[in-house]
Amino acid sequence: MSELFILNRRNMSINRKKVFGMVLTPLFICMLISAFNIQRVKAESTTILVPNDYLRIQDAIDAANAGDTILVLGGYYAEAQINITKSLTLLGKGKVIVDGLGKGWWAFRVISNNVVIKGLTVINGGHGVGLWLEHVQGCTIVENVFTKNASITISGRGNTLRKNTVTDSAMGITLAMSSSNVIEQNIIGNNRHFALHLWLSDFNSIRENIVRGNGWTSIYVENSYTNNIRENIIEDNPGGIYIVGDSWHNRIVENKIRNNEHSGIALGSGHHSTIKENEITGNQYGILILRSMQNMVEENKVLGNTCWGISVTHGSDDNTVRENLVLRSGEYDLHWDQWGHGNIWTENEYKTKNW
Repeated sequence: MSELFILNRRNMSINRKKVFGMVLTPLFICMLISAFNIQRVKAESTTILVPNDYLRIQDAIDAANAGDTILVLGGYYAEAQINITKSLTLLGKGKVIVDGLGKGWWAFRVISNNVVIKGLTVINGGHGVGLWLEHVQGCTIVENVFTKNASITISGRGNTLRKNTVTDSAMGITLAMSSSNVIEQNIIGNNRHFALHLWLSDFNSIRENIVRGNGWTSIYVENSYTNNIRENIIEDNPGGIYIVGDSWHNRIVENKIRNNEHSGIALGSGHHSTIKENEITGNQYGILILRSMQNMVEENKVLGNTCWGISVTHGSDDNTVRENLVLRSGEYDLHWDQWGHGNIWTENEYKTKNW
């Protein structure tokens, strides 16, 4: 009897431990989950005021956490080489002028992803650079003015420049080894060299910009692939859109290109590109294709250019020129120097040609 009693007591003890363990296990799991969630809670983003909280923009950036907003109140701020090293929002309220004083290499350099800059006027960047997006992505630069030697340089992907004014600098906007950026609805004017220069840059969208009165070619695409240049107004520059340096698969569609000193559109070693539904008027040459192959030129209105309307020269092969309206050219509406092979001219409306 005593042995049986002892055995039953032992079984009861074991069962109690099992039940106690079964109760504690879900409770322990809940405690772990709660602790994990507590650790994951982030501090709420804050707004830092300049000059109220910090006199200098750089000091506010240094004090900020990722996700914070820095609100710069109207005024003049003389600061050179401002570095944005965190994902934050920088907003100007009122007329905010940031003067880089021509010192160093830039006025602003962004080296963090997902930065927003809005509502600033930037002047006198070091080496003429007002803003440099350096190997970053997801940044949005909107409704700013970059002027008086304050150009923009991008080396990154997936960034957006929208509704900015970029004027009176050596360059306007430069994309260097950059991809999938959106450059839209900007005013780019009165810059001494290129308005917009793409170098080794692919899959970018250049659309709905006004490009006027620059010193060199307005949009210069060099060694770059598969860019979409669409619905821009390009006027009163030495040149319109140039695709050069072995660039492939670019699209030039629905642009208004007028009164440029040389060509409206020129392909020099630009291959497999599409030039479609553009209005090209009052330039010296409307569309000029040289040393380029397998391009499609269709449904453009090429009117009143002072020399040739559409020209295929310098050994260009296998290009198709079709369904274009080409009239009132100063010399020939359609021009071919009779070099090159396999070019197709079909269903164009014109009056004069030289072959």
